[in-house]
Amino acid sequence: RPQGGGGARRRTGGGAQGGWGRVPEECRTWIAGHGGVFTRAHALGNGITPRQFRTGTAQQVWVGFEGVWIVASYPPDFTSRCWAALFRAGADARITATSALRLYGMEISSQQVCVSVPASRHYVLAGVTLLRDATRDEEPASAAGLPAVERQRAVVDALRLADQARGREILHEALRLGWIDPPMLEE
Repeated sequence: RPQGGGGARRRTGGGAQGGWGRVPEECRTWIAGHGGVFTRAHALGNGITPRQFRTGTAQQVWVGFEGVWIVASYPPDFTSRCWAALFRAGADARITATSALRLYGMEISSQQVCVSVPASRHYVLAGVTLLRDATRDEEPASAAGLPAVERQRAVVDALRLADQARGREILHEALRLGWIDPPMLEE
């Protein structure tokens, strides 16, 4: 099980396969499409054998990262942190609030990861703001390739979490971008 919540350690060298060892191409592609982040179940489901997984951890081809795993040579970023939070939160989790707004393209400086989960989930994830949602869309939207709430919902969730001054800034920018309109706020 991965440890810690800090950054990943880097493996030097890497050889002909860039430090990935004998990882199947389908698994490499899947991991790269998810910010370099994965769970053991994802690795096993994408062609890694249990022995390869143990060897990869022992040789630090992949290392613990925010409760999941990351390829040691992959530079972790905000998207990696969002994928890690989604994997820890479960299948129905979606990025929301300022995290989603940032991924949709709004200028947001916050590094906080905000995740929407079904109201029935009652747990805490270190380093993640969880919003329990009683009403869920059938299909998640996509923000920079990550499952997310719709833009309008992300704005409303961001307003719920913001102080008054920051809330005004978010609302002004969302109105300017056309992501929300005044009648929607009355609902």
